[in-house]
Amino acid sequence: MSEKQRLEQNIATWRNDIRQFQSQIQSHEQTIRNYQNQINSLQSSYNNKQTEIRDLQSKINVLEAEIEVLQGQIDDLNTQIAIIERETNKVNNLNADDEDAIAQYTSYFSYLNSSQASVKNDALQTNKTSYQMLLSENKALKEQQYDILNKLTRGDQKTNLLEPYQIRTKSLETILFYLYFIVLLVYAYFFLSATQKNELGLRVLVLMLLAALPFVIYYIEKLFIDVLRYGWSLITFVPYEQ
Repeated sequence: MSEKQRLEQNIATWRNDIRQFQSQIQSHEQTIRNYQNQINSLQSSYNNKQTEIRDLQSKINVLEAEIEVLQGQIDDLNTQIAIIERETNKVNNLNADDEDAIAQYTSYFSYLNSSQASVKNDALQTNKTSYQMLLSENKALKEQQYDILNKLTRGDQKTNLLEPYQIRTKSLETILFYLYFIVLLVYAYFFLSATQKNELGLRVLVLMLLAALPFVIYYIEKLFIDVLRYGWSLITFVPYEQ
């Protein structure tokens, strides 16, 4: 075998090796891409897990805050329970004192029965009867007062004791309003006569607008008050009455 043939054979072998190496390189590159895809998938999963961890931590923080609030409420309830227990003990002590006083009163009353039973019993019965009569009269007066108040404040028959005074005051306010309004119209007329001598139509238009102004204000005010009352009825669930 000549040197040329040997070199050509070597070149062919090397080219075959190169093709094998290129095939291996392509296989390795494909494997690298697969590994990279796995890395990307794991990274995405890791990010999702981190997001879930942050969400869970936020929920844990909220629950811990709620636990603190509930613990505060528990402490308040324990304080209220302690106060009620102290008050109960005081009431029990008072009941015991009352029982002692009743026993002493019974003993003293027995002594009175043994000495002057008839006189004391008659006086006591008279006092009890008078006291019961006073209680009955007081109860009747309270019921009568309650009935009168109910009649004065019942629905559309509601009675206002200050209504005559309010009517007179409202009438006086109305008279003063129209008096001031007439003075305003007279003043506006002379003012326009002095400033707009040749503009009769303008003077008439301004006077008409001034004359209609109270009615416009009244309508706007009534509409505004109706809106407020309707809103208040929605808040308080009280039926709206026009």
